[in-house]
Amino acid sequence: MIISKIETLRPNVLLVEKSVSSYAQEQLLAREISLVLNVKRPLLERIAQCTGAIITPSIDKISTARLGHCELFRLVRVSEEHETANQ
Repeated sequence: MIISKIETLRPNVLLVEKSVSSYAQEQLLAREISLVLNVKRPLLERIAQCTGAIITPSIDKISTARLGHCELFRLVRVSEEHETANQ
């Protein structure tokens, strides 16, 4: 039921502060909704400000959510290499 509520809003990307059940993750994937887990609250607030979204504190209030909009979205993987103390 919750996935259906989310799907009616037609988001491309869903950012959440904590985790999401594996079943819900599979359902979102099947509906081609990208999911970003464990996003820190300050980062959520900055993204909301930049996109014009309102952070929904509870899934119960999802029907009144205002989605943000971003013209360009890309995913970049950044990896760090750590040197040992001897180098």
